[in-house]
Amino acid sequence: MTRCRFITLYILSIFISFFLSFPLYAENSMVPLLEKRLDVDLNKPMKVSQDSVIYAVVGGKIRPAGWLLKNSVLLMQPAKNNFYRFHFGNSVGYITQQQAFEAKKKSVSG
Repeated sequence: MTRCRFITLYILSIFISFFLSFPLYAENSMVPLLEKRLDVDLNKPMKVSQDSVIYAVVGGKIRPAGWLLKNSVLLMQPAKNNFYRFHFGNSVGYITQQQAFEAKKKSVSG
């Protein structure tokens, strides 16, 4: 009887621990919505068309992490869900594709 009770409590504790940790898995499932492994060769100089919020993955969640000022030029690459991806400090930042456009190279006449 004691052995059966021990096994039942053990199995019950496994189920409880799984259901208590489920919200952690749900929050982390939002991160791959932006992540996409891209080649470095796809980086293009992009100009920011307006003051824009930088989004970054902080603590497993997508959160505002800073600002890009209008007319800033950065090397960016397309990411999932209509975002551009760029290096931001020691991390990766994101802005929406509506807030940036490809920077034109200035011609130098001599």
